[in-house]
Amino acid sequence: MNTLKIINVLSLVLLTTFFIKPDVALAGGFEKTCSNLKLDRDKTHLYLSATCVKRNGQKANSKLDLNKYIANHNGVLSWSPGEGGLIKSCGRIGFYIDLKGDSSLTGDYCIGNPQPFSSMFALNDHISNRNGVLVPDL
Repeated sequence: MNTLKIINVLSLVLLTTFFIKPDVALAGGFEKTCSNLKLDRDKTHLYLSATCVKRNGQKANSKLDLNKYIANHNGVLSWSPGEGGLIKSCGRIGFYIDLKGDSSLTGDYCIGNPQPFSSMFALNDHISNRNGVLVPDL
């Protein structure tokens, strides 16, 4: 079998696999189908709330506890599913949406950084909308 045929067969297999599993969350991109983004917190939770479009076109309110997935590593916010713990290690946590509509989480006065340094973390890269529900990409 020549190389071109092998590539064509592998491409077909990859495309078919993608369509067989339609409920698997894609890598990020929730901002394209969610609006009314806001951040809520209490002593142990840091929720990203949004109104997200479902497959049928209806809208649903959803929230995701970011404290389970984002950690502080020496003053820098990072995606760390299962480790999390951001609330306990940063003095101030904020939410920022730039002019292009991209959302970021900011952390100031985080343990491990001696300066009142602000670390930013792009949420859209790690969170997806799965049929109206915000889900982490693990």
